[in-house]
Amino acid sequence: MLAERAALRAERRAQSAQAMLSAQVLIALPVVLVGASVVGRGDTASVLFGTTAGRLCLLAGAALDSIGWWWMRRIVRTT
Repeated sequence: MLAERAALRAERRAQSAQAMLSAQVLIALPVVLVGASVVGRGDTASVLFGTTAGRLCLLAGAALDSIGWWWMRRIVRTT
């Protein structure tokens, strides 16, 4: 019985670690893609940082990314 509980606890920890890694990748991916796009094309940077619409897109993306981070973290902690 104790061995079973220990095995289940270890399995939950492993799955939680996998979920956290997936969450970190999903959170970092938009940031990396925006960075690569800005570095690769100069006109992307001018649109994103030089226009109101671009800044609003960056702000909305950052807000959604932050909400996603919070939500995934909450899900992983409750399991």
